[in-house]
Amino acid sequence: MLTRHADIMEVYRDNRRFTSERGNVLTTLLAGGDSAAGKMLAVTDGARHKRLRNVMLRVFSPRFLESVEQRVREMARRLLEGAVEQGGCDFARDVAEKIPMGTICYLLGIPESDQDFLLKLTKSALSSDHENASESSAVWARNEILLYFLDLLDGVRKNPREGIISGLANGREGEGKLSDEEIVFNCYSLIIGGDETSRMSMIGAIPALAEHPAQWALLRGGEVGVDTAAEEVLRWTTPAMHFGRTAVEEVTIGSHTVRPGEIVTLWNSSYRGVSGPCGGGRRARRAAGPGGGPGRHRGTAAGPLELSGRDQQSPGLLRRRMSGAHPAAHPAVKEPS
Repeated sequence: MLTRHADIMEVYRDNRRFTSERGNVLTTLLAGGDSAAGKMLAVTDGARHKRLRNVMLRVFSPRFLESVEQRVREMARRLLEGAVEQGGCDFARDVAEKIPMGTICYLLGIPESDQDFLLKLTKSALSSDHENASESSAVWARNEILLYFLDLLDGVRKNPREGIISGLANGREGEGKLSDEEIVFNCYSLIIGGDETSRMSMIGAIPALAEHPAQWALLRGGEVGVDTAAEEVLRWTTPAMHFGRTAVEEVTIGSHTVRPGEIVTLWNSSYRGVSGPCGGGRRARRAAGPGGGPGRHRGTAAGPLELSGRDQQSPGLLRRRMSGAHPAAHPAVKEPS
């Protein structure tokens, strides 16, 4: 179990002595492996990882990414201005749930009419809003997402449209063409990672800034840049509490020797620092997480984009549109029985 930032980042970057192909979270690591290993970017190493990454990156053309950024900006502006005009909102429901899912669905080429259905599934696949949610419900949600993408894949082959899944489905033969399994697994990874990380970070950002008004003042006054603040919010909220790797050769980390086949868990949540959600004006330190190594991909990079709603002509929507935020009511805390 690693908790020091330097140790965690060292392992994330070391894809020679540590592998993610035997699972990258405790659920799969302890079960003996991940069924998507070698097919999904997040659980693939070496030459296969490079091939998958290159194929995925080819569908992210600069023109398409510019249209995505414009869409995020317009969506964030509309939702935040609506909240300000109304004098308040349920930020988690009215803003944070809409931007990440809307962005990822637009990236993938998913019909807008399917977004609420997919949001319901992604909110059950890894974690849940419901106290008594069962593991069987999570497994059902994950399988439903995979089946959805399998059906969508068949549809975009018959009727191509703009978006990642169509680009992957209709790729050229040879090294640049992915199998159906590879396409479905990677679309699953993008929607789970893109929604969960960004949504939970955004939800955590508002109470954090309300509880640390000096941090909000630094952001609003321009002393902390929007991109820096986005990185610091990811660090502060840490939506992905842990990831894991398996050692493939003997490694010494600090004073501890890790033997081949042993599992190493990387506890991102152990490093938050004490300066606050915007970093207290200091230079941002890279948030510990899957984006720290070769596995960094566009799903990870979408988080700061969605969080900042960045604009070349403006210092960021939050600090332009809001003077501050405070809770309308304090949440009830249920005592353990």
